[in-house]
Amino acid sequence: MTTEIIRSEIDALQEQLALVERRCQQLSSLLSSMSDDLDETLKKEQAQLIVSDEAARSAQEALSNAKEAHSLALTALAIAKQTQTLNTKKEEKTEVTVAVQSPEEPETPETPETSETPETPEATEETEEVEAVEEAEAVEEAEVEETSEAPSVAESGSEPQVNTTGAFLPPVDHIRNAISLGDKFLFHRELFGGDGEKMQRTIDTLDSMTTMDEAMAYINKHCKWDKESQAYQLFMVVLQRRFSN
Repeated sequence: MTTEIIRSEIDALQEQLALVERRCQQLSSLLSSMSDDLDETLKKEQAQLIVSDEAARSAQEALSNAKEAHSLALTALAIAKQTQTLNTKKEEKTEVTVAVQSPEEPETPETPETSETPETPEATEETEEVEAVEEAEAVEEAEVEETSEAPSVAESGSEPQVNTTGAFLPPVDHIRNAISLGDKFLFHRELFGGDGEKMQRTIDTLDSMTTMDEAMAYINKHCKWDKESQAYQLFMVVLQRRFSN
């Protein structure tokens, strides 16, 4: 009787073990399926992150190109405005010159009462306009001659002189403060080949230096510029103003 009870208990335990094994197999299968799902989900998320990074880089590059194009457009617009202003001044000067050179009215015979004809207000205003135009032309010619007499810095390879006419160009704290819109457009095209980022990086590097000799050493090593070009000489004048204080 005791043996039968023990056997029945053993059989019950074996059935329970079999049930536990089946449940363990089910859990193992479920865990394996969940692991596969997690791996697939991780792969998809990694692929999405890669695509997002590439899209972000593309957007950043597009934004940088748009900023550069906007800067160039502003520069071109400023140059166009300056050209239009100069053309307007030339047209006004031409109109004044034509008015002055128009045929004079025949002289009226002198009367016995007076031998001199008083100047009319119109003639006085016309003379003043002609004198103002001539003074403006003289000032422009003097500025052009002063600029053209600036010494060449291509042969020295060292600190350039600002000019030889005695005109003083004040020093500046930052290089970009000494670059006009026209010079910026010229440097961008002639010295940096249209690469705005390279131009900004080079100017920031030169601006961080302390002496003209240090800046010239960097230019001679990293910048392959034509030292005979006008753009190079103007850039040297800008550097002289930066390191003259």
